[in-house]
Parts: sequence; structure tokens; C-alpha cells
Amino acid sequence: MKENQNKIAFISGVVLLVANFPLGMLGLAGIAAGLASGNKIVLLSSGLLYGVSWLMLGGGLWLAGKEGLAYSKSLWGRLSHKSQSKD
Repeated sequence: MKENQNKIAFISGVVLLVANFPLGMLGLAGIAAGLASGNKIVLLSSGLLYGVSWLMLGGGLWLAGKEGLAYSKSLWGRLSHKSQSKD
């Protein structure tokens, strides 16, 4: 039972770590767009999204630990390599 819970926590942590990066980048792009346009709603919602991405990073590290961080980095490397080879 405990081993199954650890596996679920690890997988959940890795999902959070992998999803963290694109959401953070989207938040930063939205912040830049909000600043450029002066749209406070876009700025606020993008800042909130960026903040949530940091919470996802913390939660992912807490759930998956150093092993999950290493695994998610290797997963990102494989995903970016696949996307570059399609071009």
C-alpha cells in the first residue's frame, strides 16, 4: 500500500514539474503583454498564473524529490529533442 502511494506521489510530482515550465513561460509572456498594453486584467491574471507555476514547482519537488526533478529534466530533454527533430 505504501509503495503504491509513493509511486502516485512521484508521478504526480513529475507531472507538476513538467507542467510548471510552460505555464510559467505563458505567465511571463502574459505579464509582458499586460504591461505593454496597459491591460490590468491581463497583467493580474498572468501574474496569478506565474505565481501558480511556482506553487506547482514547489509541490512537484515536495512530492517527487530530487529523483523526480532529475527524471523531469530528462523528460524535457527528450521532448525538446523530439520537437527539434520534426523540423
